[in-house]
Amino acid sequence: MNVERIRDTMKRKTVKIYGCVACMLFVCINLYAQVAIPAQVKQDSIGSIQVLATTMQKTIALRWSASNANTWQQTNETGFLIERLTIKRNGVTLKEPETILLTNSPLKHAPIQVWATKAANDTTAMIVAEALFGEDFSVLPTALASDEDSLLQVSNKQEELEQRFLMSMIASEFNFEVAVLAAWGYVDSTAKDNEEYVYYVSAADEQLSRLVERGNVYAGLQMKKIVPDITTLKADFSDKSVMFQFDISDVKSYYSGYKIERSVDAVHFSPITSVPIMNMTDENIVHYQDILPDNDQVYYYRIYGINSFAEKGPYSKVIQGMGVNQVYTYPSIIDVSYSDNGEVIVEWEFDRQEEKLLQKFELRKADLPDGNYASMEGNISPSNRLIRYVQVQPQSYVKIVAIDKKGNEKVSFPVMVQPVDSFPPAMPVNLKAKIDTMGIVTLTWSPNTEADLLGYRVFRSFTENGELFSLNDVAWKSTTFMDTVDVKNLNRAVYYSIAALDYRYNQSEKTPILKLVKPNLIPPSSPVFNAYKATPSGIELTWVNSSSEDVESLLLYKTSMLTQKSELVGEFLPTVDTYIDKQTEFDIVYRYELVAKNSYGVRSKENPSIDVRSLTQQKTSIQVLSEIQTQALLIKWDVKAKEPIRSVSIYRQSGTEPLTLWKELQPWQLSCVDEDVRIGTAYGYMVKCVLVSGQTLFSTVHQVNF
Repeated sequence: MNVERIRDTMKRKTVKIYGCVACMLFVCINLYAQVAIPAQVKQDSIGSIQVLATTMQKTIALRWSASNANTWQQTNETGFLIERLTIKRNGVTLKEPETILLTNSPLKHAPIQVWATKAANDTTAMIVAEALFGEDFSVLPTALASDEDSLLQVSNKQEELEQRFLMSMIASEFNFEVAVLAAWGYVDSTAKDNEEYVYYVSAADEQLSRLVERGNVYAGLQMKKIVPDITTLKADFSDKSVMFQFDISDVKSYYSGYKIERSVDAVHFSPITSVPIMNMTDENIVHYQDILPDNDQVYYYRIYGINSFAEKGPYSKVIQGMGVNQVYTYPSIIDVSYSDNGEVIVEWEFDRQEEKLLQKFELRKADLPDGNYASMEGNISPSNRLIRYVQVQPQSYVKIVAIDKKGNEKVSFPVMVQPVDSFPPAMPVNLKAKIDTMGIVTLTWSPNTEADLLGYRVFRSFTENGELFSLNDVAWKSTTFMDTVDVKNLNRAVYYSIAALDYRYNQSEKTPILKLVKPNLIPPSSPVFNAYKATPSGIELTWVNSSSEDVESLLLYKTSMLTQKSELVGEFLPTVDTYIDKQTEFDIVYRYELVAKNSYGVRSKENPSIDVRSLTQQKTSIQVLSEIQTQALLIKWDVKAKEPIRSVSIYRQSGTEPLTLWKELQPWQLSCVDEDVRIGTAYGYMVKCVLVSGQTLFSTVHQVNF
């Protein structure tokens, strides 16, 4: 079978693996717990390799992964080199480690023909083969982009690469054989019992190895192998289901996934999931639910961990339980009345089919609807639907509670017990309102203190003497109410009032009408610069303020024309009309812009900006030197800084041309060669260094006549 036919076969089989891929998405990987997989990875980003090791019989097994999708792709092409340093022999640390290269040639993934055979009966191998060799790789459905939409095509390509990376890592996590086939695993069969080693895994390509940090791990055949068990498994049994909970804080550094097994006889166990259970969150507590066939069977459960080498940990202790027949119906009070002798009669409804699951009903009473309910009648027969009692208080609230044979409760909504009442509650007080620029109105008021208070009604009108309309059909329980109005229509105000309701729907008097003025969304007039001056101590600016009356502040923005970085210089009162900017760098052009803002946050429209070249003398710790060579210029620099350098940029000018960005160099580079030079031409060079703290240093412009 040729390569094209193999690729075509894999492509046809890809659809069959999507279900498995979707399941695997709900996992986290121990081996890659330190690997960041961002939504977009830059092509030139520096990656790393993470390595794990374990002892398998008389061999040491290694397992590794790339830190991001780009590094994964590049190392798959170049392969890996494995270096072993002997650190100890017979328990004694060697004065000089003994180094050998375990891979005489780059360790690369198996050819596609080998994968085709393996993938025929191995879903994991199929996923990894698709990631390595498939022409298209998409796990989640996406909209098709047109050929002209190049930006979206580039984004989709990066997304596809990251899907290949992520899914191949997930798929190979519990299949060490596939990891070895993909050159992400290796078995050292030459290790000796009396020695301890450090293994280094690096990119085989020399240039790539400078950018990708190599991984390392310490291992030995006689080193104690920690195989922890899981002691925290808990189970909460409910109706035909059980919710598991276990703490992985002590074992997550060893295990990548976990399997829970179930049995009906405590002897023969089988896993409840086809793939290991993994944790995709930062939480240490893992939850998982199992569905039970019925509630009449005792079920036994145990759990074990699995590491990145597909090694199983010990079983936990067995826990057991049964499903609980659940009562689904809630009792509902349908009537509260009074007998001639003053007794309260409470009637309720409850499903007769679920009555057999109950041990009793209970009547509970409280002074407030959300108060503490105490039992009044604690042993009402499951067949009863009516209870009588003597009301001592003028007002109370009652609930009917259905209690099943397991002690679980279903509680009715509370109902107020009160004699005939025609007295309304007091009028609410302290009504206040505020409105934002989006038209969101917030009303607040003080709560009423009546024991039988049901809630409030909120009224609104758009004219001062217009009719008030209720905004809520159901009594509002809170003392805060949110409303939305159109701030752009012609009426400049809106009017509100509220009233209180009791449980007999007696309504209080409405509060006095509250007038609320809408915000002004008309932009204020723009301030205008009328003068500027560059001095050695800074740039002096003066301006004419906005003529609008409701201006709250002025915002001054500055943009460096070298870095194109913009920042807010300051926010000033409308009475301020001058400012000296002392935070400038020598010979840099800055662009300034003024914006007026009113009390509602509305800003003035764009106004003309001004560009000013700074004269500020800045001390620098960068010295630039040059050396004329044959047909070239050697540019050298010396940086004196108390902290490491993050990046180096070289700016260049030729003749009368302006300074432009010429090269981006690595932090450790202290020189570069300019071969594009002509005899009789003057050149200028400026070095910019960005420190790890974010501080930026500039050299003066170094002039050279070639």
